Amino acid sequence: MRVTLRYKPKTILTILLLFLITCYFLTHLPVTHFSTAFYHKQLPRDTNQIEKYRLMRQIEFKYNEQLENLTPEELKSLSDYYHRDIALHWGGKHGLLPASKPPPNIKCLDYLDRAYSERVTVLITYKNELLLLLYRALTTIIERTPTDLLHEILLIDDGSDKDDSLEILEYCRVVGIPVRMIRKNVSVGIANARYAGIRAATGDVIAILDSHMEVSEIWLQPLLDILKHKPAAVAIPLVHMMGEKDYEEQHQDVVQPYGIQMTSGLGMIQFYFTGPPEDNVTEPYLTASLAGGALAAYKTTLVDLYPASIVSTSWGIENNRLSLRVWLCGDGLWVPPCSQVLHTNGNDISLQRYMKESNGLIKKLEDENYAEITNFIRDPAEQRFFLNTTYLGESSFNPVFDLAKIMQQTFEY
Repeated sequence: MRVTLRYKPKTILTILLLFLITCYFLTHLPVTHFSTAFYHKQLPRDTNQIEKYRLMRQIEFKYNEQLENLTPEELKSLSDYYHRDIALHWGGKHGLLPASKPPPNIKCLDYLDRAYSERVTVLITYKNELLLLLYRALTTIIERTPTDLLHEILLIDDGSDKDDSLEILEYCRVVGIPVRMIRKNVSVGIANARYAGIRAATGDVIAILDSHMEVSEIWLQPLLDILKHKPAAVAIPLVHMMGEKDYEEQHQDVVQPYGIQMTSGLGMIQFYFTGPPEDNVTEPYLTASLAGGALAAYKTTLVDLYPASIVSTSWGIENNRLSLRVWLCGDGLWVPPCSQVLHTNGNDISLQRYMKESNGLIKKLEDENYAEITNFIRDPAEQRFFLNTTYLGESSFNPVFDLAKIMQQTFEY
């Protein structure tokens, strides 16, 4: 019986040769600067990987199960305590490792160098944080940060009502998070807790994040790139303010660069978000002020410039004071748009919980801000001219001058 080939041998050999050539190029092509594979190394698949994901699912399941057993009154009480609607999102389909927010434009990766050797400490301070949100922050950091860059995660518990240290450390052990913890028995305020964490950190670079943030892929490298070229700068990721009702929308391709607005003269320089400049969504740009909960800088810069807060409250004015010091003594504040984090807003937007902690808090913070500016003005006559022009509603400047003297003890103006 004679077998007739459907294709000529020459044709078969040509197809086989093309197949082999294609396989060779697919396995030997270098990673291009458009690919995220270069910037994010996969975690090693060790024997604890199954245990890790089992624990994550168990925590999410337990959280949802507990919610189902709560009465409406209990739900409201816990939501008031954590200052957020605890029944939304946190244990749902997004889980402990939600989808990463995509870069606003892939071209913003073009300017990055490919070699970073800094050891990074991620510093997180918290007080009475919803554990599921803290776990989510930790999980996104460990999953989306190159292992050769992440030196440690330093957690500062600023006097939480309940000590969850053992539970947090066990989660970090199973998930493989290199964590250190410092717990303060009495709250010193978020700024002073960070101040202590900066000095305790052992990394070359410190990245400060809030405990209810999520980081996206390639969040760290653009910050390191800024510091590589401007060592005395502070690098700031794009922070997307994520309301509890617009969680899905904020995971889309949206950019919200920084800006500032002035109220009460120069006393309260507020932080807010605005739309991007149409002709620049790829390259780093300068900003006048920063929010305190997301930044990166060399430890030496923060040790020298980070201000100790005078008012020991969970919320303060240290971001404005740091912004002023970096502009006058450093290389400025830079925002690389490819570095993105998401900040989970609570239901206390007006920050009333902080007002209850300190009587007359806004007045104290305004005085602290004025004192910082006054210290940078050398001439006493010019100091009084500045305060006469901007310090509204006061007949005496003594509170400002008293604070200025205290600040001079920890910083050489």
